[in-house]
Amino acid sequence: MSDATGRAIRLLDLVPFLRANPGMNIKEIATEFKVSVSEIVSDLDLLMVCGLPGYTPLELIDLSTDEGYVTLRDPQNLEYPRNFTIHELLILKIALSALLVDSPPMLHSEIGSLISKLDHQMPNQISSEGILFVPDNILNLRRIGEEALVKNQQVEISYRNDTKDELTNRKISLIREYESEGEYFWDAWCHLANAKRTFNLEKISSATLSMDPSSIGDLSGESAALTVRLRIRQKSQFFAKHQNILKQTEEPEIYEARIYQREWLVREILSAGETATVITPNDLKVQVKKRATQALSQYQ
Repeated sequence: MSDATGRAIRLLDLVPFLRANPGMNIKEIATEFKVSVSEIVSDLDLLMVCGLPGYTPLELIDLSTDEGYVTLRDPQNLEYPRNFTIHELLILKIALSALLVDSPPMLHSEIGSLISKLDHQMPNQISSEGILFVPDNILNLRRIGEEALVKNQQVEISYRNDTKDELTNRKISLIREYESEGEYFWDAWCHLANAKRTFNLEKISSATLSMDPSSIGDLSGESAALTVRLRIRQKSQFFAKHQNILKQTEEPEIYEARIYQREWLVREILSAGETATVITPNDLKVQVKKRATQALSQYQ
């Protein structure tokens, strides 16, 4: 970036900054913009002769420096901060996406909202869906999965099961690898459970290619998905954690989700407290209530 370009950008940022911080000392302004006092004084001298066409005193930017304190009265339509450049938008989105991976679930909703605001500022020729941040460990797992599919070999993994709160070692035979809402999954035949399972790559702590050939069992008896209706507070940790599987209905705070493991949902609902409740099916609602009553009895 040339000195002239850098100065032009600084001037565009300086006007809304002075508008929002009237009566600020020149030294403080120089510190804020990481330049010398003489550079800020030169910038202020230039701003005094900038304005709208006509360039009479009525159309020029009106600012004063009284004993080293700056006040800007008429910004001439430059009171709003400039828009991000394409490069700035890309850098910010990548940085926020990386932060989203390592941040606690309670911050996911706020970070996701910031990413959504950046997406709305992206030029039409840049697809926001085409800009994804994938951590190195996920990229490595995807490479292992692709190799396993090509070579038709099993994969040995250590998998964190949130439903049972345990880490298990198992061998799996991959069926397919796919991405959904920014997360990556393996559909595979699990030789430990002797059934088809879906594995979230974020929960795989280690994976190595096995010399055993893939072997997929009978999929005809695969359990069907269960559609549930839930009432969920949007600012809750439950919503931030599971929004990728939730489908908004016409009713406020009412969502639908397709699940395969009842036990998993029961545990998640109980951990959410009053921020998430089951509406239908009724037998699942009864199951959650019964489990909550049993847990409460342990404290009496």
